Amino acid sequence: MKRLVLSFVLLPSVSLIPSLLQGGTSGPARSQVRGEQPAQRRTNQVKEPKPDAELESIVGMAAGIPAEFGADVLIRLAQSNKITQRSLKIKLLTRAFYLAESAQQPVRRAALAGTLVDTRSGYLDRAFDLALDTLSLQSRTVGAMVPLDPQNARKLFSEIRLPHLRLLSCDDALAYDLTSFYQTLTNVMNSGFTSKEKAEGVDLAFLEPYEQSILFHAQAGPFAKLLDDVRVQARQRREMADLFAGALGRVRGDARSFTAVLTISKFDLLPPVTDLMTKLEATENFSPALIQALRAYLVANSQGERCADLFFGGQDPKSLPQPVQHFNEWLARSGHSQEIAPIDTDELQGAQIMPRPKYHQYWQSPAAKSLLTGIKSLRWGGTDGTTRLSLDERKGFAWDFQLADYLKQLESWNVEDEDSPADFFHQKCVLYEGLVELVPEKSQRVKIINSFVRFLELNTFQTESRIEWFLHVEGLFSRAATASDEALTEVTQALLRSRDPTLSLYARLEHWAPQHLHSASQ
Repeated sequence: MKRLVLSFVLLPSVSLIPSLLQGGTSGPARSQVRGEQPAQRRTNQVKEPKPDAELESIVGMAAGIPAEFGADVLIRLAQSNKITQRSLKIKLLTRAFYLAESAQQPVRRAALAGTLVDTRSGYLDRAFDLALDTLSLQSRTVGAMVPLDPQNARKLFSEIRLPHLRLLSCDDALAYDLTSFYQTLTNVMNSGFTSKEKAEGVDLAFLEPYEQSILFHAQAGPFAKLLDDVRVQARQRREMADLFAGALGRVRGDARSFTAVLTISKFDLLPPVTDLMTKLEATENFSPALIQALRAYLVANSQGERCADLFFGGQDPKSLPQPVQHFNEWLARSGHSQEIAPIDTDELQGAQIMPRPKYHQYWQSPAAKSLLTGIKSLRWGGTDGTTRLSLDERKGFAWDFQLADYLKQLESWNVEDEDSPADFFHQKCVLYEGLVELVPEKSQRVKIINSFVRFLELNTFQTESRIEWFLHVEGLFSRAATASDEALTEVTQALLRSRDPTLSLYARLEHWAPQHLHSASQ
């Protein structure tokens, strides 16, 4: 049955699109209802909004591009101020939710603390920030649905299935990021239930299965923050904290994820737990079980294999990891060190320190180094490298000649010069984006934009990694918006003419409901 639903979502009949946009229903028209006189029909008829042909076309095209892009377009449409019909927004979001199930990436991942941007993992991290994986797209959909239809939002959220999370090793440069899922769950808990439902405990019953299903480090930090942020009575928060204490006892192993949950700030475990304890203590609902469980969690997971990057800042691996030190310091400040002993180094003996992941840095090949030096020269000229060339300097004949020579080099650069197609693609896109922002003269800029669009069109890397390919589509829009309104219009027009349906569709969306604004006009 699920397959039939997906088929409908992915390949809607064109004849269904007007019905979707107008909120119409099948069956006999109102004018055919028995016993209604013509004059009454004209008086009682509800005037339907005039169909928007361009909107209909955008919705229709969304079904024919890769699933994550189609879902993203529908979400953006539903959140646009140009659509005011609540029923239409709900239908667009519902369609986006099911379309997202076919996204290439199941779950978002995040780079480790201290990762450089200009690395292979750094660009993958930026691509995941677009929130185009299945879990992020469905979470976005539900979050947008909550103020429109809370009950439907709850129904959709209950259909989200967390993907299988394989155990990571210290060699992995990215960790799982489930923050959007738990932020959306917090939103559903706070705004998705009526006062009557909350009084009857319907919201807590809805939450309980998610608390009982915590098995991975990537769930622990975001859920602790949920417990701190959710609006419930103090007694209920204490009960939830005690249940969470039991869940922490199940989370063991996976040194990489344990390191991530203690060193990546956006899903750090310690701050939300200590904030939660402070909140509970203020209402005389202190939960010693949670503090004891946190202590046991830190000790158990600091033994055995540990990733070397847990000791960031040059810390001696033989000493306590810094997060453990922070826990001991909190115990002392809160006055609980008398009843709960601080963690001692003797408890962590025998740990095996595993090496940090290896990062592949960009701009290392001769061709990449030369092109990077070339674009810096176009931006800074022969100065000391601290003052950007003025607009007048970038309009001179010498600069134009230098630009023309540089563009020839860039266009002739090919994938064989780099270690992988991903490395080549990211670096070449970054250089194109820089030129779009840098070049002041319209005809030159249009030439560069068209060259960039040809490079993006049906590029084989789009099939290999959709989100990384799209990172630079967004980059093209953003760099053009930074340059000028004129540059943004030029990019939109170039993409409208593109042979690639995804590029063309996002250009039509930009034209119909602008997603980017020139920085000077913001």
